[in-house]
Amino acid sequence: MRSITNVYMIGLCLADFIYLANLTLVAAAQLNNKSWIFGSLMCTLYHGTETTSKYASIIFVVLLAADRYYAMCRPDLCTRHRNYLMAVSVSGIAWILAFSAAIPLYLYSEVVQLRTHGITGLTRPICIAKWPSSTSARWYITSSSILIYVIPLALMTYFNYHVLTKLREALRRSKRMQRTSKSRAPYHRVTRLVLWVVIFHAACWSPFWLFNLLSSVFRLRVHTRFDRLIVNVIHLFPYINCAMNPLLYAVNAANFRRAFRSLFTASFINKKPLQIAKRRTSQAVATKLPLVQM
Repeated sequence: MRSITNVYMIGLCLADFIYLANLTLVAAAQLNNKSWIFGSLMCTLYHGTETTSKYASIIFVVLLAADRYYAMCRPDLCTRHRNYLMAVSVSGIAWILAFSAAIPLYLYSEVVQLRTHGITGLTRPICIAKWPSSTSARWYITSSSILIYVIPLALMTYFNYHVLTKLREALRRSKRMQRTSKSRAPYHRVTRLVLWVVIFHAACWSPFWLFNLLSSVFRLRVHTRFDRLIVNVIHLFPYINCAMNPLLYAVNAANFRRAFRSLFTASFINKKPLQIAKRRTSQAVATKLPLVQM
């Protein structure tokens, strides 16, 4: 378990578990006529931990993409800085950043009494983030949308694009791969996996962040049952993403590793022994790339 990538995967799984565990509180409130029955402390912990784990999950997804990028495309930095202690330190920083970004939710979450429609004088408790002003709410949602959604998605795209470019270069160097479609299979497999990870992440999180951003800027309101259904579906997508992350990363890690080995082994298989001997030192790091701990 001292694999570098395993450190990030453990952090991702922990963040996703905490995020999904908070869903039980939401379900209990929905079953209790949408009333919050757990008190003020649990309301604060719910909003705080839900936001912290949500942010941490996205950060660890970016770290996994960055780890693969540096192992494949920047072996010079990888050999000097990519180690177990560094991975643990980076994971700790990721949790600190996620917690820091969620501090406003710890501060402003509280239980308020909501008047029930159609029944005079009857109220029910709900757990919300009660911001000091609409301006502060818009500022927080806008900044978090940029820092937690736009920038991470751009980084994921950048890292995975360069990984695929590196693999394509290895494919072109291999004469055997150029002759047979079967030997191209590892490259196509990795391409599908990488594209699936990026597209699935964007598909699950884009509606959520866009809805929050539009709601804060244009003050959208939910009036009809259809509106509530759309909002519930939008908020369901991030839970689906977190539930699927272990399958996307932990299960497919072996597929990434096997494909990387196949590509980079084949890229050197047709070189003459003399050519390999002359470049043995310079290729020592490169030939280890497929052995990166995924």
